[in-house]
Amino acid sequence: MQLQDPIDGGVLTLLERLPGVLKVIPGSLLPLRTTHSWEFLGLAGSSRETAAWSSAAKLGEGTIIGNIDTGVWPESQSFQDDGLGVPKGWRGVCDNGSDLTFECNNKLVGARFFSVGLQAELWLADDRGSLPSKENLSSPRDYVGHGAHMLSTAGGSLVRGAAAFGHGIGGAAGGAPRARVAEYKACYAAGCFDVDVLAAVLAAVADGVNVLSLSLGLEEASDYLSDPVAIGTFFAA
Repeated sequence: MQLQDPIDGGVLTLLERLPGVLKVIPGSLLPLRTTHSWEFLGLAGSSRETAAWSSAAKLGEGTIIGNIDTGVWPESQSFQDDGLGVPKGWRGVCDNGSDLTFECNNKLVGARFFSVGLQAELWLADDRGSLPSKENLSSPRDYVGHGAHMLSTAGGSLVRGAAAFGHGIGGAAGGAPRARVAEYKACYAAGCFDVDVLAAVLAAVADGVNVLSLSLGLEEASDYLSDPVAIGTFFAA
């Protein structure tokens, strides 16, 4: 990108005008994805816990999982603390925004929300009709369902008698049911703008999460040096 210098009429690149900026990367809207089952990973088979899951991994005890997705539904039984203590190393917050009914606990230890990139992109594209509602943009609550599903898949507590509209009644549990979880809402029905995802990754690292879960991305991998999500997760690692 080039800008006209108003003083001497010369042409300066954006990088020359902004000291300290190493690269300018066009933003991308990333679609939501899904994940594979724990049976595929060998953590559960024939509806029974395996040694790798219950003994070696201790069901995720002492781990904090950060999920970057469409938000969370804190009232879900998957996120009840059931006597869990305060996790060590946690430095984050429970930012409920304008939703006074949204509360965290010792299972769902934190929540944040990010949308500046998505809002800017839709405004610049004159696509304001695709903007999420004001309530959606101003809280970490999940208005889509994908985030709550992914977070419970990663670290949801054991819930007995779970069902989908009365069908398939049984137990439900995440891959690390004794882990603590935190939600970083950077995705909406339209998708996840990569700069919001990057901001969420940086916040999660600063908050002290141990594991990041991201079920999002393009159909084809892009150059790592031009991919904000790759840059952010490399920094996290």
